[in-house]
Amino acid sequence: MRVLITGAAGRLGSYTVEGFLKLGYDVVATDVMYRHGMPVKLHMADLLDRLAVYQLMEGCDAVAHIGNHFAPGVVSPQQRLYSENATMSINVFQAAVDAGIRKILFASSIQAACSRRLAHFPLDEKGLPPSHHTHLPIGFETPPQPGNHYALSKVAGEDMLKMLSQHVPELSCYSIRFPWIMLPHRYRRYPINLDRYPTMIDEAFAYLMAGDALSLMDHLLRNGKPGHHILMPSANDNHLNLRAADLKQVFFKNVPLRKPIDPDGRTLFDVAGLEEAHGWAPKEISKPVEFEADVLDYLKNMIEEAWKTP
Repeated sequence: MRVLITGAAGRLGSYTVEGFLKLGYDVVATDVMYRHGMPVKLHMADLLDRLAVYQLMEGCDAVAHIGNHFAPGVVSPQQRLYSENATMSINVFQAAVDAGIRKILFASSIQAACSRRLAHFPLDEKGLPPSHHTHLPIGFETPPQPGNHYALSKVAGEDMLKMLSQHVPELSCYSIRFPWIMLPHRYRRYPINLDRYPTMIDEAFAYLMAGDALSLMDHLLRNGKPGHHILMPSANDNHLNLRAADLKQVFFKNVPLRKPIDPDGRTLFDVAGLEEAHGWAPKEISKPVEFEADVLDYLKNMIEEAWKTP
């Protein structure tokens, strides 16, 4: 299978290029940024140029679209971030469909559904802002809740694929709302600077190992179903290394459950539902981060206080 990978010089893109080659795919790699040492020829192209995008599709059977601005604030003003991400996505998706390609993977983001609830640690006397989630666990039923222009651009990309799949019934496309991706050279949870940056709490401190991200994309290309599908993968774990029951009690106390969670598990994501619907489940977790003693005490006190009241 010949697969076009956009954003091939980036973190996830370059990992996907190498991984897909090992899995036997014929890879066409493209990016607007140069990267030395790529294992295949890197086609330099600007996805904002729709004519250039059409040329990239020649001979391809599938597309993995990873090539967007990757986070809020990486370009400014915010109007530019949104408009360029949306333009890149529609250029890729429309060119793929016009070229007869019927397998599309879109690297959406967890922020499409989980970016409206920010808080700084340590929490002030006002406590946590309320969650925007209507139900737990988090899964494909979780509605979009974009809280910034980046998240909004990802929702736009998902809507594009939904529309195209309605016009082309045989189109198999997946919007994968990736959480933070752990790359092999950093297979240890990134330090959580709780007192430095605002935390998107509704992400439930999720992450996914890069190997599992690659495994998921491979599985979907080989076993994809017609239509547009939204996936929300996560490792069976969380950055804080807390039990799922404690995560819910501290951060999502008033959010009802639409199905039971494993209280002794480590995720508030619907891993079982993802496996049931698409036949794939994560297999890897990262090494735990070593928190300072004061952070551990702070988390312990949060949990104890949360369980004192129903």
